[in-house]
Amino acid sequence: MKKLFILYLSICFIMIACNQKPAVPISNTLEIALDSNLTNYVELLNSSFKGDTLSLSEFLKIDYIYGAASYDHGEIVLQVLEKLGDEKFNNTVLTLSNKQQTNLKMYILTGMDRNDSLFNASLSEKFKKTFLALDI
Repeated sequence: MKKLFILYLSICFIMIACNQKPAVPISNTLEIALDSNLTNYVELLNSSFKGDTLSLSEFLKIDYIYGAASYDHGEIVLQVLEKLGDEKFNNTVLTLSNKQQTNLKMYILTGMDRNDSLFNASLSEKFKKTFLALDI
């Protein structure tokens, strides 16, 4: 019994250690909405934050987040844009299909919806290429 308990604790410790911490905080609402996709989401987010173009492309193709969680995801997309800069982000946006770009645009707009208009004006000035490509 004691060996079984130690094995159980070891497995729990390994599982906790393997869980990645997201590069930016993820709200409880978004965590719940992601459900079984949470681990993949965090991996793509973290790799995107490090500049991995393939991960960024996959992260920007996410289309399964709805409702209140879409606002949180939109804010995270804006943080990724801020981190990577207009040039790198836009180069990836241009590789997306029209449908994927439209979806990304909706997430960005919902993320911007939580901010004031002065902040949003500075975003459109700062990220001209991306906003032009997405027709924002």
